[in-house]
Amino acid sequence: MDSTPYVSRQRFEAKTVIVTGAASGIGRETAVRFAAEGASVVVADISEAGGLETTAQIAESGAPVRFIRKHSAPGLTWTS
Repeated sequence: MDSTPYVSRQRFEAKTVIVTGAASGIGRETAVRFAAEGASVVVADISEAGGLETTAQIAESGAPVRFIRKHSAPGLTWTS
């Protein structure tokens, strides 16, 4: 994570974000960044192993996080 001075570290405080594709790559980095900026994060991915790794990484920082195994292809619906 960079230490860019112009980024507010709490600009997503009291917000919840869902990041699809968060098990690796850009999705993982996006989820981690949202958590660092105060968001509660829902990690969503078809890869349970990768999703749980991302969830653990975020949880270590103390941010609220939850993993949902989900495929987000067109035509699929979200259920809780």
